Amino acid sequence: MLPTLVIGLREGLEAALIVGIIAAFLRKQGRSDLVRWVLAGVAVAIGLCVAAGVALEIYSRDLPQRQQEGLETVVGALAVAMVTYMVVWMKRHSRELKGHLEQQAAGLLDGRSKAARAMVLMAFLAVIREGVETVVFLVAAFNETGAGAGAGAGAVIGIAAAAVLGYGIYRGGVRLNLSRFFRATGIVLVLVAAGLVVNALHTAHEAGWLDAGQTSTVDLSWLVRPGTVQASLLTGMLGVQSHPVLIEVVGWLLYLIPVGWYVAWTPGRSMPVRWLAPALAVATTVAAVGVVVAVSPGSDDTSTVTNVASSGAPAVRSVNVTVTSAHGCTMDADVLRAGVVTIHVVNEDATAVSEVELMSGERIVGEKENLPPGFSGTFNVAVHAGTYTLYCPGATPERQSLTVTGTARAATGDVAALLKQATTGYAGYVTGQVAALVRSTRALDTALHGTDLATAQRAYMLARPYYEKIEPVAESFVQGNDSLDADIDSRAGDVPAERWRGFHRIEQALFARRTLLGTAHHGDRLLADVRRLQRLVTGLIFQPTELANGAQELLDEVAASKITGEEERYSHIDVLDIANNVEGSQQAFAQLQPALERIDPSSSATIARAFVTLESLVDGYRTRANPSGYRLYGSLTRADKTSLAAAVKAVQEPLSQVGSKVAGG
Repeated sequence: MLPTLVIGLREGLEAALIVGIIAAFLRKQGRSDLVRWVLAGVAVAIGLCVAAGVALEIYSRDLPQRQQEGLETVVGALAVAMVTYMVVWMKRHSRELKGHLEQQAAGLLDGRSKAARAMVLMAFLAVIREGVETVVFLVAAFNETGAGAGAGAGAVIGIAAAAVLGYGIYRGGVRLNLSRFFRATGIVLVLVAAGLVVNALHTAHEAGWLDAGQTSTVDLSWLVRPGTVQASLLTGMLGVQSHPVLIEVVGWLLYLIPVGWYVAWTPGRSMPVRWLAPALAVATTVAAVGVVVAVSPGSDDTSTVTNVASSGAPAVRSVNVTVTSAHGCTMDADVLRAGVVTIHVVNEDATAVSEVELMSGERIVGEKENLPPGFSGTFNVAVHAGTYTLYCPGATPERQSLTVTGTARAATGDVAALLKQATTGYAGYVTGQVAALVRSTRALDTALHGTDLATAQRAYMLARPYYEKIEPVAESFVQGNDSLDADIDSRAGDVPAERWRGFHRIEQALFARRTLLGTAHHGDRLLADVRRLQRLVTGLIFQPTELANGAQELLDEVAASKITGEEERYSHIDVLDIANNVEGSQQAFAQLQPALERIDPSSSATIARAFVTLESLVDGYRTRANPSGYRLYGSLTRADKTSLAAAVKAVQEPLSQVGSKVAGG
């Protein structure tokens, strides 16, 4: 709210001053009749600026996620350029602004017949210039803060205050030292602009335009805690992020130091131009390198894994979520303790709601799917202090806020070390699978640009396994209305026809229509989405509960869409998907198994045996008669499907308890 308030006040006052000075001059010259025309020009300019802002917002909403990120980058860069020009120009001209404008107005009044139009045009251009700057700057600030209501209120308050001050100056009742005012607000705006630099670098990476400098530097989540006033001020005013990367730290310093120095320099003091530029360059470079070296994580990682089994009472709070068609999702608590949260979900009669998710920002940290009316389920997540969202797609309302307070207890002893090894090992597994997915998808894209249908079909089969192994990770990335999993893996009917893309759009062309026509474009988009997944998982940190939940979700996928043959409805390679879902689930469990053997040896052994049985059963469907390496779904008998379902369930049931065990439940 504070950044947009300053923007509204600063830009609004510039426009109000110009209009006020013109109006006051006209009154002194006995031409009050022209004031109403000046105000008419102001009104038209304001209307055009508001329309431009609305049009920009509407246009950006309809863009796919990657194009949205690109547009935000462009808007952010324009905002930084505009504010830099604005504060530099005003620093130079604030003292003589009044005299300069009156001189212009006097010149215009010399031609009496054209005076009205000239004055209207002068006021119109002044307001339209400041208004366009304000729109661009506010849109960039909204994108950075993400708090639409608060940011909007700040802008309105700032503009209203500017209008009041401008009118007071016009009437002569308010005297303001413009030089000091613009210097003070200029310093604030430079801080805001430095934050916009960081945001623009971040969105440029999300848009696929910038891959350099993405090395993690420092974990500031203890300082910038999402949902707190402190985080809003630090991020909104200074651009400080909870997990800044190298390019963001360097960009922030390279902008803030030289521009901030110039704006803060005391007016009237001579500026040592000869040595200032090289000195600033050296100081900025040294500061950037020093900060990066200071904050870069070393090999001695002293971070601790939280919320695992230990002596004493576990930090768990159970939340009951009831889903009904009449009231949507209702919770029996919305303020939780940091630590492990166990969420029980019961769907009484809501046909439109089949899943419940707990989200941190736009990332799903826990979920329960496949909950038709009459079904229930439970999932466990480890949460730190901050604000979370309970998301029930299809409910009214779909999103509700939860607040987590307190500090989660750190794990100690051998179990903590084993769990930390598990999360590190799984992160490495995911990174490797995504790298293989990028390579195989690139080969598929190349085949789709060719003319050999059989080669393209084989390439499709070779790419599918890598996604199926780590699908829950992709499902956790939901940004606005854009779900990464939907972009990559949605089936016909899952999304509107005009938005359908990804693997199964290509599958339909290759196996149902048996053509390569029109597939090259979809191959390019799939490769871009897979690369986006790769950027998002780079450096991703997992919690032990995420491994447990992910292992269960993969088996849920098998039960919900693979055994029924709904996933690969054109190529019928569902058994290949089943095999890789099982492998991905088994890998996640295998990472947790050493710790689970310490926590609950009996449960660990039960799950391991059930996995062996399931894996052996799936291996029985291998064949060389099909390029996928497995029998096609159409060859499975009812008995085959029943056996698979039973074997999957035998793993699912004990596996569903692992989340609470590794979290300390």
